[in-house]
Amino acid sequence: MSDLSAFLKENRCDCEHVFVPVCADFKDSDGKLVLWEIRAVSTAEDGEIRDSCTLFDESGAPRLNMNLYTAKFAAASVVFPDLLSADLQDSYGVFTPHELLVSIARKPGEYQNLVRHAFDLSGFAVSDSDMDVLVEKAKKC
Repeated sequence: MSDLSAFLKENRCDCEHVFVPVCADFKDSDGKLVLWEIRAVSTAEDGEIRDSCTLFDESGAPRLNMNLYTAKFAAASVVFPDLLSADLQDSYGVFTPHELLVSIARKPGEYQNLVRHAFDLSGFAVSDSDMDVLVEKAKKC
């Protein structure tokens, strides 16, 4: 039998924050690219985000709005810049963190880069070989 003390909350490693380049348009006073700070999204937060992005069709079957889910998930991972800042939201004429994220990271490649980092950091990283297996399984469905 294994030592269960490794699973005690006080023995859990804290999730790290990472700094990633997202938008080439934003530089500091020295002309250096401003990095974004992101963190992992918790399982509880992910559940709340999924629930808020789930729609029901005419038959009552649930459908996840993937575009909205992705935007909200990525926004939840951002620590800096503060996407809850009223000044920042007002500057872009938006009212929610995920709308602000899409407005700031206006180039699709920048946005997708941040999304990839957010999902990877939250444990969703999938290797190419794993993806090939998933694709083959999906083809059989």
